[in-house]
Amino acid sequence: MNDTADAVSSDSNAPPVTLITGAGGGVGRCVALRLAERGHRLALVGRTHGKLDAVARELRSLRPEVDLEVVVADLSDPGETAGVVPRVIARF
Repeated sequence: MNDTADAVSSDSNAPPVTLITGAGGGVGRCVALRLAERGHRLALVGRTHGKLDAVARELRSLRPEVDLEVVVADLSDPGETAGVVPRVIARF
């Protein structure tokens, strides 16, 4: 097993962590809402901070216990993409 897999699987009793791209609207927002209902810990990823924050507020109003992280990144930029997964692993 590699270091990343070890970090992700360190607590098998914890709820799953799901990284959602395009989480600021549309399908990504809907997926975030559904997975929050199921108790997932969420990493909301997208380019627009305001849209991601709006979804985070909506999730927290519906599910105050939701554990989430907002990650602003343009995934078409390799430099930004490279930092997303390490940040999510560090957070969760």
